[in-house]
Amino acid sequence: MRNVLYAKISATNAVASPGDNIRFVRATTATNVEYSYIGNDGGIGTFDLTVTSGYADVVIKALCVLAATGTGVCHIGDETTSSYFHPKVEAIAAVAISA
Repeated sequence: MRNVLYAKISATNAVASPGDNIRFVRATTATNVEYSYIGNDGGIGTFDLTVTSGYADVVIKALCVLAATGTGVCHIGDETTSSYFHPKVEAIAAVAISA
């Protein structure tokens, strides 16, 4: 079974991506981690996580482990309930998908 990373921004805005479609994960600032993936249609998607300052590398490693070893639907975060896969994640800052 493929694992799928799932992030929910609101009741009408969520994204799910197969964990093996990862392009890269990087810290763009001390408090932001960007996860980029390739959609099944060839488009590019990203979601940005706001993290506790100084913990970007810890969150990146945890996210990569989840993408590589998780099974089923792997919950990254839910802005409607303020719940996240890692205690140093504070928010899902943005979701973008391009064709």
